[in-house]
Amino acid sequence: VFFRKVKMLAGKKKKVMNIENKEKADINKLSANEKIKIINKIIEGKRTDWYSIFMMFTIMLLSGIQLTIYSTSIWPYILLLDPSSHISSLGYALAFFSLGHVIGSPFFGGIATRFKSNKLAISIGLVINVIGNIIYASLQEFSKKYIIYFVCISRFLIGFGIGINGVLRSYCVTACIPDDRRKVVALFNASFVVGGIIGPSLQALFTYFDTTNKKFIIFNINMFTIPALFMVFLYIISIIYCSIKFEETFIGIEKASLSEDIRNNKKIKLFKINYTAVVICIIITFIHSFTSTIIDTLATPLSIAQYNWNDSEVILYNGLINTSSSVIAFVNYMLQAFTFVHNIDQRKLLIFGLSTRFTYPIFNYPWFFYQNKLDHIPVMENGTEYPTIEFGGCSNKYEWCDYVNRVPLIIYCITMTFYLAFGNPFTSAPNSSLYADILGLRRQGFMQGMYELFGSIARVIGSIIGSYLFSISGTIYVMILQGFLILFTIVLFNTMVKEKNSNFHLLKINIVPGFNGILEAKEYKKYEDKSDWKSIILVYLLIFLIGIQFSVFNITIFPYFTFLDPYAEFRTYIFVMICHILGQTVGTVFFGYINVRISNYNKIILMAIGYLIFGNILYLFLSIIPIFFVKFALSISRYLVGYGSGILGSLYAYCIGASSENDKKSVVYFSVTSYILGITTGHLFFSLFRTSMIQPKVYFCSLIITKESLPSLLMAFMYFVYLLIYLYSFNEKFFGIEYDKNMSLEKYFVSLFYVNNFKKAIILMYNWFLINLMFYTYESFPIFWTELNILFRKSWKILTFEIITGMIFMTAIFTTLLIGLPPLKKLKSYNLIIFGFSLLIIYNILNCSLPFYDITNIEPQSNTTFKNIYSFNGNQNIPFEVYVLSAIFCLGIGLSTIIGPTLFEFSKLLDKKRPSFMINMLQLIGCFSQLMSLVMILIIEHYNISYFYMIIFGILSFIALTINVFCYYGTLYKIKILLIRSIN
Repeated sequence: VFFRKVKMLAGKKKKVMNIENKEKADINKLSANEKIKIINKIIEGKRTDWYSIFMMFTIMLLSGIQLTIYSTSIWPYILLLDPSSHISSLGYALAFFSLGHVIGSPFFGGIATRFKSNKLAISIGLVINVIGNIIYASLQEFSKKYIIYFVCISRFLIGFGIGINGVLRSYCVTACIPDDRRKVVALFNASFVVGGIIGPSLQALFTYFDTTNKKFIIFNINMFTIPALFMVFLYIISIIYCSIKFEETFIGIEKASLSEDIRNNKKIKLFKINYTAVVICIIITFIHSFTSTIIDTLATPLSIAQYNWNDSEVILYNGLINTSSSVIAFVNYMLQAFTFVHNIDQRKLLIFGLSTRFTYPIFNYPWFFYQNKLDHIPVMENGTEYPTIEFGGCSNKYEWCDYVNRVPLIIYCITMTFYLAFGNPFTSAPNSSLYADILGLRRQGFMQGMYELFGSIARVIGSIIGSYLFSISGTIYVMILQGFLILFTIVLFNTMVKEKNSNFHLLKINIVPGFNGILEAKEYKKYEDKSDWKSIILVYLLIFLIGIQFSVFNITIFPYFTFLDPYAEFRTYIFVMICHILGQTVGTVFFGYINVRISNYNKIILMAIGYLIFGNILYLFLSIIPIFFVKFALSISRYLVGYGSGILGSLYAYCIGASSENDKKSVVYFSVTSYILGITTGHLFFSLFRTSMIQPKVYFCSLIITKESLPSLLMAFMYFVYLLIYLYSFNEKFFGIEYDKNMSLEKYFVSLFYVNNFKKAIILMYNWFLINLMFYTYESFPIFWTELNILFRKSWKILTFEIITGMIFMTAIFTTLLIGLPPLKKLKSYNLIIFGFSLLIIYNILNCSLPFYDITNIEPQSNTTFKNIYSFNGNQNIPFEVYVLSAIFCLGIGLSTIIGPTLFEFSKLLDKKRPSFMINMLQLIGCFSQLMSLVMILIIEHYNISYFYMIIFGILSFIALTINVFCYYGTLYKIKILLIRSIN
């Protein structure tokens, strides 16, 4: 009888158990209960380590307190520190918390998985939380004009530290046996809810100290700072206790070591994760977090505007609502853990929870039959509003205060209570439990971190969008958006079914929680046949930084140029942009050719990083250069940065060459995702600098560091850090056929340009040219257009454009990830290309000046620097809703379904030879398209023909769609045959 050895870890003791092969033979034909019995046999004798799990519950309790303790007080605290703060400041503060959570979740998950140590990740997170709370308690020590920056830093660090939540959940579900997993997940969520109960209650208790400062050591103690100091105290105790008492336990299946695999010529492999089920669970948590964040963000300003509560009242009353709701939610978690609810269909629990959440936007929409109108905040004799510390009401700066109806207080209280008390526990617990079951008996640190990551991304987007929608419409658009998303989530359950004779309620693809397939023994393949993911991820990181570089310069260069030279002309700005493209063009050819000649990525990457660092440092020092030479120095800086960015084609080529045939499609798609993610991150990080009314200037000798030049300093620093990581971590891998260096020069050059199918290569090059032309035109064209258009003149209007751009890129990122993972990975690349061009045609049609659109004539202000460029306002009569929806869905999905698949299809034409040169030639075409985009802008400006903008791209997209259909479906060939037959 053949036996397989499987390593089972329980605590620090390793046990080897034998499983007969006959159990494996028919494992997929067994019922769910029989599979569970097999797993129970495997883990026989193991017990849930409740002591260490309850320690995790305690730390999760602190995370719940940390999340809610500031929810009702942060906005009054910001107003106390800076009374001129806009509601968008609250959105930024909450967004940076979630941004920290976005980065922290996969970071700590990766640490826990990489080092197999949850204790290390948890300790680091707790220390970071201490630092963030100390900064929050010290905000009064900083200058008023910099308050919002330090608030964002504090919230970012706290969010980053709370990124350990995924590690905590991962530990809990892998330190228990499967029979206890639902109970553990319910209690885990209950711990968080108890923290949510305690947080607002503590803040309400600390209102006793009011806003009067009392000195304590070096801190000013008041109702806003004492909660932060209290959290510092609790975290320090947790760090000490965790370091002394916490011992890790893992109940699961570990892979055999590589040396043992080689020795036995076999590989022990865990069952494959069902990514369809994973994606559905992540979508549910994304929408759950998104809608919850909007409610948390707007609870305070909405209550002040609707019910005339001042700061103390809003903290007290909302604190009471949250406390009572959290008590009921805690009871509901206990019901799921210890009563018959434990065995109810998870699908039914989820639908119940989502349906309860749906009642909140329905009843809190300002319906016409709600008769009472909102009251304005009283105005002082000098015409300014009283601060909300004294009086509540709707601020006079909001136009919607005159037409939005007040929701009755009793409806608000009841629906808020039901939302928090029933909607949250019956959504988060079943979804988290199902997600953990799908991942099964494996280390889940990284995957749980990804689960937290998407929830955090939802919180980033939710806080910004929620604040913006509230500022322009009150509760109207906010409630519509929430209702639509919750309804969409309910519809998503059509993909979920219940398996007969099973207590587990599963997705369509037969997923028994964690046990589908159990273990598989496969023949060992040579290590060289696997994708070198370590080096590929390092390359992804550099692609990501280059994406940030591109968006950062596009955001800052125009205002920085006008700051350095107030007499600068528009054509000079275009010339500077052309220098960047020229540098990227030369760099692309240089790095592509050198890489083929020397077959060494290390040298060319080091050279590229050097150019990028030097170009950014020169950009920083432009303020000390005489004004006459500024445009020349700026052009040189842009040329150097563009030259270094020319490495992008070689980076794409490395990803292709270092990946196996099975992984190549995913690797290519993810490389494109890295670039788009970099662009999105650039917009997110620096839109705050661009839209803020604050003008930070730091003088160092004669050097002036402003909000426009600070990004270059940050980019130089990030490139330097990457350089250190690269030098110690990068090992080049290449799977393919090298060029013969001894062949004649003529044959060598011919071999460089060789492709399998020349006609298909030309079509793919045209695809690449067009998609880059549209991409760079959209990225560059609106940068100064929004400055000139009166609709985008105010800072919050500029933020509108940044939010739309961010949503477009987030849609593109999400789409690219979906098509790079199973099951959508199986889709044919050329079908995705055709689908993408179809969407682009729809986008261009919708954004033309169609006759049934209402025309609004908008003249530019007479005092604008470039008032003659009125022609850029060519789409002024396009309805805003049409522009936003078409841009997000058509551009976001269309671009992502063309760029990655085109690059993948092109790589297939190169066989297994080193793809550096031809991929760089493809990237060279992309550089040429950048140049053409600037030429188009100049022609449109000069001849006042902006209405051709969408028509031109619509025609080019239709041509691309046609030739791709002919190329991949043979239609052109069939037409030719028919013509020949008809002639004969």
